[in-house]
Amino acid sequence: MDINRNFFNKKNVTILILIIIGYLLLIRINNYFFRRKSYQDYEKEEKEETYMLEIKGRIKYVHTEKSHTYVELFNDSLTYSLPYTRSLKYSPNTLSYFLKIGDSIYKSKLDYSITIVRNREKTNWILGKVEQ
Repeated sequence: MDINRNFFNKKNVTILILIIIGYLLLIRINNYFFRRKSYQDYEKEEKEETYMLEIKGRIKYVHTEKSHTYVELFNDSLTYSLPYTRSLKYSPNTLSYFLKIGDSIYKSKLDYSITIVRNREKTNWILGKVEQ
């Protein structure tokens, strides 16, 4: 019993309060300097990166993960990341499910539009947008 009374003396309580306040300040400072990006921020960055690229060639590999479509081409060693794109004009209506191995893909640099050619038939999509 004597130990408990000595532990909760004024000095120890003050130190404990200062530690808690310091920890809370550390969390606030961390959140201020190292802000976490929202999902929308990541999508916007990906869309801007894809906008800057020229993509041209036949699709060798298509992979979809968490609404991101990753495409590899036969003539290129890069893996392109395409933002979520949906269209009510085509079936299936999302670009990630529409793309197939062997399709040709064309996207000009500094352009959001993308053209997919399959069996000499062209389909146009706008990256990162729901097209009606």
